[in-house]
Amino acid sequence: MNSILHTLRHCMDFRGRASRSEYWIFHVAGMLALLFVSLISSLLPAWWAAWLTRGVAAMLLLPTLAVSVRRMHDTGRSGWSVLLPALPLALSLFFFSLSGLPGLLGLLPLLLVVPGTALFLIMAAQRGEDHANSFGPALFWRSY
Repeated sequence: MNSILHTLRHCMDFRGRASRSEYWIFHVAGMLALLFVSLISSLLPAWWAAWLTRGVAAMLLLPTLAVSVRRMHDTGRSGWSVLLPALPLALSLFFFSLSGLPGLLGLLPLLLVVPGTALFLIMAAQRGEDHANSFGPALFWRSY
């Protein structure tokens, strides 16, 4: 029971560092969980399926952000780097709310979501720093 609580606490921790393997294993497990929920949802009534899928996605949101922030810390970057893909999306929503219709001004930031996401994934795939940095000591086990 103690190890389960420790694991849950670690999933919600935004401090420290996460290795590449921890980051990618977490994301693959999350995608498999969402796939499983989607398969189960196909057997349920539509309103139940929607709530189940949203519930699982909501439960994965904070741990996903936490492991992403820790991954950026391992590469020596600020945890705010996780907002890189979301910033263009937020700008698009802001422009949509001003204009009411998605014009060119509203679509332009939306087009930056793809390069922002690609840049973030490249940063997440980079090797972590082999020495202690301002976010914590070096990780002794890592995937190369």
